[in-house]
Amino acid sequence: MVHNNYFESPSNIAYRNFSLTSVFLAGSIEQGKADDWQSKITDTLIMKGFTVFNPRRKDWDSSWKQDYVDPQMNQQIGWEDNALNQADYIIIYLQPGTMSPISLYEFGKFIHSGKILMVCPEGFWRKANVDYECAKYNVPQFDSVEAAVSYLSDIRHKK
Repeated sequence: MVHNNYFESPSNIAYRNFSLTSVFLAGSIEQGKADDWQSKITDTLIMKGFTVFNPRRKDWDSSWKQDYVDPQMNQQIGWEDNALNQADYIIIYLQPGTMSPISLYEFGKFIHSGKILMVCPEGFWRKANVDYECAKYNVPQFDSVEAAVSYLSDIRHKK
């Protein structure tokens, strides 16, 4: 799906409206094991005037080889890397019952960026580690993705 403010992997984010604040929806997917939490907040973000970068793709195929030279994997990894780097904000949701190793990697990679809004509910297997790092580096934390969206709307309006 491509609009000027919604980009799902692998759509070209260069066509976005650069005047809008962009948000990358990082977090638990685990090849479909996690809830589709991204779709629950996308409409709200769009209605509030944000551009959304969503790595969860409808045409995902779990048979793609976990090798960066595999064309589909390379495209997915490259799209996520590009969108993460260009996003104004990154909402990371770590769903209890998932391990989310790539999301934890992205958290570490962008922890000093000032772009992360962390949602790590009770029950996530490494919540203590996430809480520690958020406190240490002043990363805002929320009980729900909806609370993170509300916060994001509030801080954007204060600018």
